[in-house]
Amino acid sequence: MHPSLLSRSMVKDLLAQACQNKENDQQVVPMVFLANNARNLRVIPLPDLAANVDVKRNQFTTLGKQFPDTTEAVFICETWFVRADTTVDAFKVMPSEHPCRQEAIILAGRNRSNTQCVGIVKPFFMIGQELFWLPSVLSTTPGAAPSPLDHIFAP
Repeated sequence: MHPSLLSRSMVKDLLAQACQNKENDQQVVPMVFLANNARNLRVIPLPDLAANVDVKRNQFTTLGKQFPDTTEAVFICETWFVRADTTVDAFKVMPSEHPCRQEAIILAGRNRSNTQCVGIVKPFFMIGQELFWLPSVLSTTPGAAPSPLDHIFAP
């Protein structure tokens, strides 16, 4: 039995492990962590996570159908992002093509009822082979941003 996936300590540990993986392996394999009411933990690597939005949606919907007793989920991946609060026209171009894009590790978590959630963006940049971490951006506002996890809990 594990603590809540959304607890401060668990989120901190999961993000720290992802950052360590980036430092050691130069990559973060996308991962989904699922818990049920008994706090049984399932760890699901997604090395073949789809780039296409519709295919990715189906991947997460399938996880929800495979594990219908899921009460909490956390998704971690490496991605591009654009700071909408400081970037003009942030939403006019895909983040991967935006000239102001940044790389980051993203952690998104929520419970089935979407009353508890966490979102962390951990930006980084590289100069040569050296990795530099920037301060994290944290959100705990339920429903603040759509996430692939929403499809795990879809009816």
